[in-house]
Amino acid sequence: MNKRNLAVSLLLVSLLLVTIVGFTAYAARDRVGIVLSIGGLGDKSFNDFTFAGVRWAAEAMDVPLDYVEPAAIGDFEMLLRDFALTGQYKVIFAVGFLQADALAIVAPEFPEQKFIILDAVVDEPNVASLIFRENEGSFLVGIVAGMMTATNRVGFVGGMDVPIIRRFQAGFQAGVWWVNPDAIVDVTYVGSFGDPAGGKEHALAHYGAGVDIIFAPAGKTNLGVFDAAVATGNFAIGVDVDQAHIAPYHIIASMIKGIDTAAYWKTRAAIEGKFEPGIHIFGLAEGVAGICFLVPDVERVSRVYLPERVRAMVIGARQMIIDGLIIIPDEDDI
Repeated sequence: MNKRNLAVSLLLVSLLLVTIVGFTAYAARDRVGIVLSIGGLGDKSFNDFTFAGVRWAAEAMDVPLDYVEPAAIGDFEMLLRDFALTGQYKVIFAVGFLQADALAIVAPEFPEQKFIILDAVVDEPNVASLIFRENEGSFLVGIVAGMMTATNRVGFVGGMDVPIIRRFQAGFQAGVWWVNPDAIVDVTYVGSFGDPAGGKEHALAHYGAGVDIIFAPAGKTNLGVFDAAVATGNFAIGVDVDQAHIAPYHIIASMIKGIDTAAYWKTRAAIEGKFEPGIHIFGLAEGVAGICFLVPDVERVSRVYLPERVRAMVIGARQMIIDGLIIIPDEDDI
C-alpha cells in the first residue's frame, strides 16, 4: 500500500472511530438515574411509587434506568456525584428532602447535568424541585377520621419530626377538627422512615389508649402501624398512594400525594429535552394530590364501608379547597 492510500485508510478509520465514540456518548447520555431515599424499595409507598413513576417514563422513552438504595443519609452526596461523574445521564432523580443538602453541593459541580429532587427546593439552574401541598390531602383524610371515629380519639404517627411531616400533621388535625371539634388527636413521631417495628410499637400504644384510627405518614415505618391495626381490630389511613391492598379491612382511606404522576411527567419531560428548572408545586388544583376513591363498590380495594355523608363531605371540602374557600394550616401553624 502506498503512502497516499495508507493516509486515506487511516483517515477513514479515524472518522469511523469518531462516529462510533460520538454515537456511544450520545446514547449513554440518554440514561436515567435515581437515588432513592432511606428505606429503599419495598416501602409500598414513597420510594416504591416515585421509582415507579421514573421507571414508567424511562420505559415509555425506551431508555435505560439505573438506581441505587442508600444505606445512610451520609451516602447521598457520594452517590449523586458518582452518577454525575459518568456523564451518562439525561437526568438524575433525587428522592426525598433528605437529599437537599447533598444535591445543593453536587449540582453546581456539574452545571450541564440535569437533576430533579422530590420534596425539597434546591435553588440551582440545573435542578427541578417538585413540591406538594400535603396538607390538602391530609385535611381530607382528617375529615374521614373525624367522622368515622367511634371513640372520638384518633392518632397521628409520623416518621421523622421534620417540616414536611408536620405539614401532614397540620392538615390532618385541621380536617379532623373541621368536622369534629371535640375529637382528640394524639401525635407521636417514631424518628425513622424505615422502622416498621417502631411504627407498630407507637400504634399499639395509641390503640391501647383508646385511639381507633391512625394516620401514619412515615414511609416504610407505617407498615408496622398497619400490622397493629390488624392485630387490634382498629383502623389506619394510608399515605402517598392507595395502600388499602395491604390491609383491606383495616385501611379506611389513603392520602394520595401523586408522587408517581409527578415523577413520570417531569422525568419524561427531561428525557424529551423539555427540562424545566425551578419549583413545581402539586396539589388538589393540579389534579395530582388528594384522596383515594371513596366509593363503596367492587372496584375499591378497601372493604371498609364509608357512609354517603362521609363521602359527600370529602367531595365538598375538596372543591372548597380548590376554590380557596378553605385555608388549610401548614407546618408553621402547629
